[in-house]
Amino acid sequence: MTNASGEQGAAIRSYFDASAAEYVAERERQHSFIAQRDLVLSILPERCARVLDLGCGPAMMAGPLLERSREVWGVDASERMIALGEARMGSHPERGRLHLRVGTAERLPFPEASFDAVVAMGVLEYVWDRASSLAEIRRVLRPGGVVAITVPSAVSAYHLARRAWVAAREAAKRALGRSPSDSQRFLTRRCVPWRLDRELAAAGLARLEGRFCNFILFPLHELLPAASAELNRRLSELGDTPFSSFLGTQYVVSALRR
Repeated sequence: MTNASGEQGAAIRSYFDASAAEYVAERERQHSFIAQRDLVLSILPERCARVLDLGCGPAMMAGPLLERSREVWGVDASERMIALGEARMGSHPERGRLHLRVGTAERLPFPEASFDAVVAMGVLEYVWDRASSLAEIRRVLRPGGVVAITVPSAVSAYHLARRAWVAAREAAKRALGRSPSDSQRFLTRRCVPWRLDRELAAAGLARLEGRFCNFILFPLHELLPAASAELNRRLSELGDTPFSSFLGTQYVVSALRR
């Protein structure tokens, strides 16, 4: 997780600081994360000198990235996430090649052209100024370097149906004179895939490949999570079909610094 300024950024940092331990346990067994991880690794160069894991959280990607690079840097806005990442990777045999630090996507603490590859998994939906973040990613990439990004797709069937249900529920509460739900701590910005492609181009990043993953349906995912996970696994082959952009809840895109 890395982000934003003002109250939005403070709320996000507070949320991830408080949920760091649960985050690790959830991600280690979550098919959604595993699917994104595997897609990202498949589109990154097999060998890199230096890789930046932007929004690294508790260093969940550090192990796989160390296998293909000489040096891995991780940045996250949550101090608690960074501390947990340090603890998790403390006994890793390649710990000396991993460097974790607190920072934000809008102002990366590195010189220009520092990295051969950048990974940004689950970051841009929390970023207030996406254009600045993409410009920063381009700045720290070497010419010919690759960025791999994962974001929730705003046009997936799941997100469209869930938003409609939430809107209807809140409208019904207001009609009945009840207070609307107040559970959201901060705003997130799901991405429209083709708009993100245009934003990448505007930032000087040439799109290489875009794929979709995590095929879940509403309300099946909420009512029968085990069945939803099994269906997701069975539908994973849809990643390269015309249906994927409608059913896939996550967009995974790679781009090259020109």
